[in-house]
Amino acid sequence: MTTATPPTAPAPDTGALPVRSGGPRSVLAAIGGQNLSLIAALAAVVALFGSLNPNFVGWDNIQVIAEAATISGLLAVVQTVVIICGGLDISVGSQAGLASVTSAMIFTSTGANPYLGIGAALAIGAGIGLFNGVVIIYGRVNPTIATLAGLAAYKGIAQLVSNGRAQGYVLNDPVFVFLSRGKIAGLPTMVWLLILTAAAVHALLTYTDIGRNIYAIGGNDTAARLAGINLNKYLIAAYALSGTVAALAGVLLTARTGSGQPVSGSEGLELQSITAAALGGCALKGGKGSIGGTLLAVALLGALQNGLTVQGINAFWQNVAATQWERVRTRPEAERAVGRRGSAGPRPELPVPPRVVAPAVPCCAPRSEPATEEAHPGPDRLGPGRPGVLGYWIMSRPPAPPSPTRVHRPSDRPAAPARVRPRPSRGRPAVEEGIRERPSIRSIERAFVADQSWLAPQRQALILEAIRKSGAVRVAELVEQFGVSDMTIRRDLDALVRQGDVRKVHGGAIAVGTASTDEPGFDVKSGLEESTKAALADAAARLVEPGSVVALSAGTTTYAVASRLLEIPQLTVVTNSLRIADLLWAAQSDGRETVPSLLLTGGAPTRSAALVGALADQTIRTLHVDLLILGVHGVSQQAGLTTPNLAEAQTNRALIASARRTVVVADHTKWGVVGLSSFATLAEIDCFITDDALPATARGELADAVGELVVVPAAG
Repeated sequence: MTTATPPTAPAPDTGALPVRSGGPRSVLAAIGGQNLSLIAALAAVVALFGSLNPNFVGWDNIQVIAEAATISGLLAVVQTVVIICGGLDISVGSQAGLASVTSAMIFTSTGANPYLGIGAALAIGAGIGLFNGVVIIYGRVNPTIATLAGLAAYKGIAQLVSNGRAQGYVLNDPVFVFLSRGKIAGLPTMVWLLILTAAAVHALLTYTDIGRNIYAIGGNDTAARLAGINLNKYLIAAYALSGTVAALAGVLLTARTGSGQPVSGSEGLELQSITAAALGGCALKGGKGSIGGTLLAVALLGALQNGLTVQGINAFWQNVAATQWERVRTRPEAERAVGRRGSAGPRPELPVPPRVVAPAVPCCAPRSEPATEEAHPGPDRLGPGRPGVLGYWIMSRPPAPPSPTRVHRPSDRPAAPARVRPRPSRGRPAVEEGIRERPSIRSIERAFVADQSWLAPQRQALILEAIRKSGAVRVAELVEQFGVSDMTIRRDLDALVRQGDVRKVHGGAIAVGTASTDEPGFDVKSGLEESTKAALADAAARLVEPGSVVALSAGTTTYAVASRLLEIPQLTVVTNSLRIADLLWAAQSDGRETVPSLLLTGGAPTRSAALVGALADQTIRTLHVDLLILGVHGVSQQAGLTTPNLAEAQTNRALIASARRTVVVADHTKWGVVGLSSFATLAEIDCFITDDALPATARGELADAVGELVVVPAAG
C-alpha cells in the first residue's frame, strides 16, 4: 500500500518571484517584482526632483519627508493587515482625529498628565476597532458600509466633544515634545515608531501561525473555516489592531500640531492609507500583500508630494500619479486572472503543491485507494499556510458530464427591412441658442466704458459684472460700449473662460455655474468694490496693535489691509497669499524701517494666489497668532463662511484654529453667497467688519451671531 506524501504549505503570497538559491537572481526574487517596480519608481522620482533641486536629496529634506509620511504610514501598515484579511477600514482617519482630541482634552483636564491622555486615546482606539469588528462580523454588515458609517460617526463625535475647534496645548510638555521633535540615533522619534510598528506587524504576518491564518482567511474564507480557523476572532482582532494604531497616529498628530485636531489634521488619511496599501501590492479582495511593499509605496507617495510642493506644483497631482501607477500595476494581475479562468491564453506556470485526487468510479462501486497526482489549483485553492492548519482538500469528486446545450439556428426567412421615418426638419430659431434678448449693458456707467485706457483685468471685471447682471452679453454690444476692437473683446472673453467665470456661445458669452463654484481670479476681483474695500481695510488696521503677530488670509480685501500695516512698528505678518508677500517684500526692498516681518506658510498656489495644501496646513498649525484678518468668498446665516475651493477651506480652518481672535472683512456683496465648502460658523467669528450697504435684516442676523459687528460707511 502506497502512502502519499503530505503536501507542504506554500509561503505567504506577497507578490514575490519564485526564489532560486544563490546569486543576484535569488536576491531579486526575494525582493519581489512588485517591490522592484516601486523601488525603480522611487529612484526615478528622487533622480528627477534631485536634478531640479539638489536640496531634495539632502538629509534634512529626507527627514522632513519621513516625518510627513509617518502618520499616513502607520495607518497604511494596519490597513494592509485589514485588507489581507479581506476587509477594509475607511474610518481610520476619523479614529485618528477622535484620538487626537481625546489625548489633548484629557491631558488638559488631568493637570497636564501626558500618560493619561495617551493611554486614554489608545484605549478608545482599541475600543472603536473592536466595535467595528463586532458590527461587521455579528451584524453581518459589509466592511465598506460599516467603516464608511464610522467615518462620519467618529468625525461627528470628535467635533461634538471639541465644539469643532482645536483643543489643548501640548507644545511645552516634554513627552509630546519628544514625540514630535525628539531624535534617537539621528532619526526623529516619529520615524522610529513607524519602523518599530511596521517591523512588529511584518514579523507577525511572516513568521507566525497567526499571520499565515490571516493570509488564509483573505485567500479563501470558506476553506479557512472548514480548516478550523476561527474567522471571527481573527477579523475582530485585525480591526482592534487598526483602531489602536490609528489612535497612536492621532497622538502623534496632537504632538506634531501642538493641540488636538478634530477634523482638519485627519481628513484624507483613510484614502492615503488605502492608496499606499494597494500601491504596495495588496489585493483588495484579500489574501495578498506585504508590509515592505506598503512602506515603499508610502515612501514613494511622500517623496512625490514633497517634490511637487518644492517645485511649486499643485500637490493634488500626487493623487493622479498614484492612481495611474496603480492602474499600470494591476493590469498584469488582471491578465493572469483572465488566464486562470481560461478566457485568454494559457495558465501561468506557478509552483503548486500536490493534492490527493480520487479516481473516477461508477456510482455505488467500492472506492479504490486514492492516488496522488500533480493538479493545478482551481479557484478554491487555499492561501498560504501549514499542513493541518489550512486543511487542503483530501479528495474531490470527478467532474460532472456537461449538460446538453440547445443550439439556436438562424431562420431561413429573410429579415424584414427596417422602416425609417424621415425626421422633419426644424427651423433655426431667430435668437441664437444660449443668448436671449436681454437688457443692454448700457447700464454700466459711461465714465468707466468711455475711457479706453483701462487695463485688461479691469475691463474683464466690468464685462464679468455685466454678464452677472444680465446673464449674457454679445460681442457687438461690448465692442460698441468699450470702443475697442472685436478681437480685444474676444481675448477678454477667452480669459474669463479660462478662469471658469463665463461660457462662450455663438456671438457672445453667458454666465456659468452657481455661486458655490464661481471664483474669479485675483486681478478680476481687485477691480470690484475698490473704495468699499479701502474703507474696510482702514477699520481692520485700527484693530492691529504694535508688536503683535497678525495672520492675513488670501484675498483682495486682506491685500488692502496689508497695505495699511506698513506703518505699524514691530509687527509680524503670517500669510498664505503670494500677493501680500510680494507687497511686503517690495516694501522691505525700498528700505522702509517699519515694514512688518514676513512669514509665508508655503504650499501650492490656487487661482486666487493663495498657498494651500498639506504643507501650508501643517505650518499654520504649529503657529500661534494674536489676530487673524480673514477674507471670505461668501457669508450666510445657515452656511456660515464659505469658499468654492476645498483646499483653501482646509487652510482657512487651520488659520482660525491657530488664532486667538478672528476678524472677518467682507463687503455687502458677499452676504447670501454660498460657496462649495463651509469652513467656519458665524459663532466662531470674534469681529465682523462690513459696510452700511448691507440690508438691515442681514445686519441684525450678523449682530446676533458674531461677537462684534463693525459697520463702516459705504463709499460713494
